[in-house]
Amino acid sequence: MATNTRSEVWFQVGVRLPDKFEVMHIADKLNITVNECIGALIRLWSISITDFPESNGSLTNGSLSVGIEHLPKIMKLENEPQDIFDALEECSWIEQVDGIIVIPQWEKKTGQTILKLARDRKYKSKEEG
Repeated sequence: MATNTRSEVWFQVGVRLPDKFEVMHIADKLNITVNECIGALIRLWSISITDFPESNGSLTNGSLSVGIEHLPKIMKLENEPQDIFDALEECSWIEQVDGIIVIPQWEKKTGQTILKLARDRKYKSKEEG
């Protein structure tokens, strides 16, 4: 579950996520447990959904953007920022474009969550209008 101060947001996490080779690889590279890795990934995906949903995987909004140096704080990891980025990039789970963190194939990772958020915003605007 991902939440923000504006509203509560739920998104699906695949039951096979702990068994994915990429997750095991990231956990091994960062010397953390698979469970800690999953929690860190969920934090990253959560911010992409709650704070940057219209950026389609690019964690930027106006002058606010997420760079490599922000990864430890966002993901609540004690690893070096570049180590986190490198581990995720090796699995094609993250990239950097013009200094901004981007989640490749973001639409596939967020599934129906973004569609639900759009429907909720539309419904709420009708209620208020």
